[in-house]
Amino acid sequence: MKNYLYFLLIIFGAFAANFHAQSAVDYETILRNYQYNKYNVTAVQTETYIEAHKNLSVDTLITLLEINAVSNFALGKKEKSRTSFFKILKLNENYRPDPKLISPKIIRFFEGVKKDYFEIKETFLRRRKEIEDNRKVEIKRKDLVERQKQTAIGASLSVLFPGAGHLYFEGATPKSVAFVAGSAILLGGTIYSFIHTESLRKEYLNEVDPELLEEKYADYNDAYKTRNYFIASYAVLWTLAQLDLFWFSSEEIFGKINISLKQNSNNDFSITLSGRL
Repeated sequence: MKNYLYFLLIIFGAFAANFHAQSAVDYETILRNYQYNKYNVTAVQTETYIEAHKNLSVDTLITLLEINAVSNFALGKKEKSRTSFFKILKLNENYRPDPKLISPKIIRFFEGVKKDYFEIKETFLRRRKEIEDNRKVEIKRKDLVERQKQTAIGASLSVLFPGAGHLYFEGATPKSVAFVAGSAILLGGTIYSFIHTESLRKEYLNEVDPELLEEKYADYNDAYKTRNYFIASYAVLWTLAQLDLFWFSSEEIFGKINISLKQNSNNDFSITLSGRL
């Protein structure tokens, strides 16, 4: 039983020593083993060394990957060899194996890997460009939808209440404040004059005293004229506000508007307005 335990300890010690030797292998040892064509050793040693040293220079890393690729190819492990050559090309796309040091068979294999690498890279870059282009188109589409939404809101506000559209688009500028204040005054005056005129009209119609009838009519007539004045003034202000927003400020807010005059075969003229939101 003791002999069996001793045997296991010896085997374990040999394995641990071998593992430690592989994990602690130095760069010169790898090169020496590679020179003696110990491919089964260098295939493992290069992987271990690269894993243990994260700050290798590019030239050193390429050399180790080249040794790994050649070693795995010699061992018939072409997929591993291909992976190492891919890593080399990622580090240096102008890399070429030295034909004095590497056999033509491996160089031909590398050329096939290189072709695949650039095809994959081209596909990747094309796909990334398509994704980026689609993203830009989507951003533009969202911006356009948002701009159309904002334009519709501002235009609706302007139609409903002169000056509100200016205030929405431009903020509290002297022009927008003037339009809003004027609209509030004239709209308030119009509503009040409607109510006041209707009240005087009822008083005039209900008056039975001949002496007061003419006075009631005069009051009603004055109120009626005032009401019409407010209505006309509000209509003028509303029209000016819409003209200013949709015409004079159209290029800033709605985009450039083009007007074209065309004559058709029947000698009729047509006016076309076109623009972009």
